Parts: sequence; C-alpha cells; structure tokens
Amino acid sequence: MTQPPGRTAERVFAGLLLLALAVCVCLDLRSHWAAALRTSKPVAGLLSLRLPRAQRPPALYAVVYAPAAGTLDLLVLPPSLAVDASSTTLGDVYARAAADGGPESASEAIARAALAALAGQGAWPGNSSEPFRIVLTLPGERIPSPFEVRGALAAAVADPLFWLRLPRRLRRMGALRSGLSPYDALLFAWRLSRLRPDGVSLSRPPGGKVARLVPELFSSVRSPAGERGAGAAAMSAEVINASGAGGVALRATKLLRLRGVDVVHFGNAQVQEPTVRIVVHSGGPDEAGTVLDALGCPEAGTLVELEPDPQATVTVILGRDYTRCTRLDVRSEPWN
Repeated sequence: MTQPPGRTAERVFAGLLLLALAVCVCLDLRSHWAAALRTSKPVAGLLSLRLPRAQRPPALYAVVYAPAAGTLDLLVLPPSLAVDASSTTLGDVYARAAADGGPESASEAIARAALAALAGQGAWPGNSSEPFRIVLTLPGERIPSPFEVRGALAAAVADPLFWLRLPRRLRRMGALRSGLSPYDALLFAWRLSRLRPDGVSLSRPPGGKVARLVPELFSSVRSPAGERGAGAAAMSAEVINASGAGGVALRATKLLRLRGVDVVHFGNAQVQEPTVRIVVHSGGPDEAGTVLDALGCPEAGTLVELEPDPQATVTVILGRDYTRCTRLDVRSEPWN
C-alpha cells in the first residue's frame, strides 16, 4: 500500500531533523569549548584587529566570557604591556619582528607574546589553558577605538534580528580567522546572542601601571556576578557634565547621594561627548550598574581602568544623550 505524498514528506523531514540533531550532539560531545562552557566557568581568548599590510601593531584584546554571570569582558592590551621580567613590551616585540619579517610575521609574533605574557601572569581562567584566538583583518584604513568595538558588540547583542543580520555583519567585518571549528563558532555566536548589552564591558590598564595591574583587572572581570561590586554604601563617584546642557551634573549628584553614593566632585567638562560613559577605577563592571540604576540609564559604555589609590570608585561622564536616563530631567535646573 503506497503512502500519501504528504505522509512521506513528513517522514523524510523528521528523519533529516533527527539526523541533524544526532550530528549536533556528536559535535557537541567532541567539542572542547562546548565542554568548557558546560562547566559555567569563564572561558578566555585573544582578539586581534589589524589592517592589511599596515606598518603598525594590531589592536589586541583579551576576551573573557563568563557564562554564569552572562558577561563578556574586553581587556585592552596596549603596546606598553610588559611581556617578560626585562620589561620587553608588546611594542618592542612587534618592532623587532617587523624588521625581520614584515607586518604579517610581526602581527603573529605580538599575538603569541600577548598570550604567553597573560598565561605567565596567571590571567587566564583555569579551563582555558589553550585560549581561543580570533584574528580580524579589517577593511578601510583605521582600526576602531576600544569604545567603538565595545559599542558594536553591545549593539549586535541588543539586535532582535541578530541571526538574520549576522551574515551581513561578518561580510562587513573583513577577513576573519578564528581557529575555531564551524560548530564552535556557531556555539559562541549563540552565546553572544543571549547576552544583555550591559553585560559587555571594557577594561584598560592605565598608562605606567600596565604590568602590575593586568592580573587585578582579570581578577575583577572574572569574578562571579554579585561578588565583584563594592555596593553603594562603599562607593564614591566623580560626576562630569559633558553634555553642554545646564544642571546635569548637579541633578546626577543629588540622585547618587540619595542612593548612598558619596560624590566627591562634580563639574563641567571642557569638551562635549556624545554618550554617557562610566569609568570604573576600583572594583569591576558591577559598580557601573549602581550608578546606572540611580540615574535611570538603560545602558551605557563601561570602562574599567583600575588605579591603586583612586579619588573615586567611578567617574560618571554625562554626554549629550543623557536624556536617555529617565531621572535626569534638568530642563528646570540652573547651570551648575
């Protein structure tokens, strides 16, 4: 007895679906990164942004993804990062390699040196002894700034059409080399699509203190959510009005003090900035959350830039888009 065409098509579709599921299960069981992510411990890697044939070092970022906390932290690795006890820097490594073999070999050398230096400082999480590495050769003539990189990632994870727009984003990014299998790349993309925009943070060692503070920065960004914040009672803040509007810093100061944050200084910036930003000098990205909640800001760029003896826990820079912060209605306030 012959089967109706519709029933046959259903069985073929069900068979293909089961086959695809079996393949995914097999790939997942064989994947080192899938096993690492199942532990819910942080995983880490290196992101290298470079220009084709450029006579300058690539922009390097250490990347830490914490599945339990739902955070992705980018740590800027500047050319001044010391890679050994003799204070050889990443910039020195690049210059020597470029003189011997050109930009391509120099970019490879500086990436290897960065990975070795971070491993030597105990920066990588325990289950990432072999961190992933992503090399992106960008079109154009300029490497994006750290804030632009963080902003692009935050915008991507906030996009409800993440998967539909992913192929176009990949084409626009330029040549991508990751060393990850296609399954692992899709796995990381899926994890990225589930992040909140405020879960993407940026860290940068301050100049002159790079070698000593890199481990502290990693310790901060690797801490589980809820354990790395100092809490409002222990926080202090500096508030800078870079919006060009009057009364913004004074209004923000009042709101923060009502939440128990000690505002040690507030005033106006000499130069306007387009967006609200939070710079964390002590602790980790969670400190920015206390400030954003107090001001009613849905999201803002966060930079962790630790200092040994900071004047304030955070610096709040109120840019021209401060009106996104629902509690900062300053239309009736005088210029502060």
